[in-house]
Amino acid sequence: MTYNLRFIADKAFTVSDAPDAKQAYAVPNYLLEEPERERDFAFVKLETALAGLALPSHDKENKKLLWPADLYDYVVEEYRHDSSIEVLEGKSKYGMRFGTLAVADNAGKAAYLQVFQDAEAKKMLVVGPEPVSPALAQTLKQNGVDYALTGDRATEDKINSFFADSAKSRIDLGRIVGAESLTVEFVKAMSSVYDDPENPGAKDLVAPSGIPAGRFFKQRVSSPPVVYTSIVTPKA
Repeated sequence: MTYNLRFIADKAFTVSDAPDAKQAYAVPNYLLEEPERERDFAFVKLETALAGLALPSHDKENKKLLWPADLYDYVVEEYRHDSSIEVLEGKSKYGMRFGTLAVADNAGKAAYLQVFQDAEAKKMLVVGPEPVSPALAQTLKQNGVDYALTGDRATEDKINSFFADSAKSRIDLGRIVGAESLTVEFVKAMSSVYDDPENPGAKDLVAPSGIPAGRFFKQRVSSPPVVYTSIVTPKA
């Protein structure tokens, strides 16, 4: 073993209660950018990572690890002084969170899961590129996590409904006036970590006004994120 794990000792992401289960970690990608670190880790399989969000004994601790800190130097410059940073770090005043997880797909290649969380309602929507087993999908639902496919036509509506329900609960409590404040926060958070596919590398992205969250999401996920949380295990 040529590496030490001190830099991720506080990022243990438990994927199984089995005593012989290999320990996984939830690590912001910018902590693995050094070649000597990156080569010593492997992405966890998509279903294995999702299982960590449906594990009653550890799901709360695991969910806290999804939101990377110290993002300032990595997000699109325009949004560095914006509330979207708080959405990505899991600190939004509205209790809304957004992030991206890097895992391994069935072919062993890197794949991304987009995660939406309403912390106050204790619900989460995860969008991924591959279907999961009915048993896992059911277990996730029992733990407040809904899973949707990136290319599914219904996913855009699921995202819109997720935000509509979250907005309604806050409007009813008098915390916000309309749903747009939540949608705008999300759109800015997406813009700060995903390039515009029609203008790659742009640093002057402007969050469009009035666009539904689901449609904006569909437009942006075709480009890779600049900040995400890697779910990894140390190589033997």
